[in-house]
Amino acid sequence: MFPLQRGRRLRVNESIRSLVRETTLSPSDFMFPMFIAEGENYQSEIPSMPGIFRRSIDLTVEEVKELFGLGIRAVNIYVKVDESLKDNTGKEAWNLNGLMQRAIKSIKTACPEMIVMPDVALDPYSIYGHDGIIENGDIANDATNEALVKMAVSHAQAGADFVAPSDMMDGRVLRLRQGLDAAGFSNVGIMSYSAKYASAFYGPFRDALDSAPREADIEVPKDKKNLPNGLRQPPRSHQRSAYGCRRRRRYGHGKTRNCLSRYRSRSKKCGKCSCYGFSCFW
Repeated sequence: MFPLQRGRRLRVNESIRSLVRETTLSPSDFMFPMFIAEGENYQSEIPSMPGIFRRSIDLTVEEVKELFGLGIRAVNIYVKVDESLKDNTGKEAWNLNGLMQRAIKSIKTACPEMIVMPDVALDPYSIYGHDGIIENGDIANDATNEALVKMAVSHAQAGADFVAPSDMMDGRVLRLRQGLDAAGFSNVGIMSYSAKYASAFYGPFRDALDSAPREADIEVPKDKKNLPNGLRQPPRSHQRSAYGCRRRRRYGHGKTRNCLSRYRSRSKKCGKCSCYGFSCFW
């Protein structure tokens, strides 16, 4: 109670303010998305993301070392798969000698302390460009989940620290946790894309992986007009053992910002950016 309590005491100068500051932002709060292609000493700029490149594994490893030197401690990796390897089952996704698996091994060998979070979804491996297996003109949710488990386990075997499912299948977080545990990877975490919305700004990621859907209206994203639905899903994923939840937030100038701030509240801003707690890292 005033005058015994004076809030201004803690705001006198920058040194005091920094001493009691609850929220800070540093490079270690972010992860860096990386796009990987076959080849050696190869890089190709992604037209819809100026300044961002698909790189071969050798150049990706060099960039990872540079990122680690800058203080970034996590990378989220995606691969561009050759058309000849695509089919409706996505079986190339769990090839132990596949591009993703080789990339994970190379990054962890060159920079063991870098946290590697590979993307888990079938769209880069699908002839249809969808996140799931197509049966009778629709996505087979449960069959896709079993494929995702195989994919995630192969990532863990290659050395991944987390797996990052972006597929949006119902029940996939629980199946991934069960599958990883059964394979002996109980320490491999799950960073779930739990609230994912359709947006024109999602196009560049499809371009980067050459995985644009061949058919429309099969995958049904969340309706951005229904906020309560977006708020409910991440806690459900958390209850099913997802350690992390993420939503990509896109801005009009076309840049992508990944928030990995500490989760605070489902209804309050996280304090480190303009997103809300449900989109933050747990």
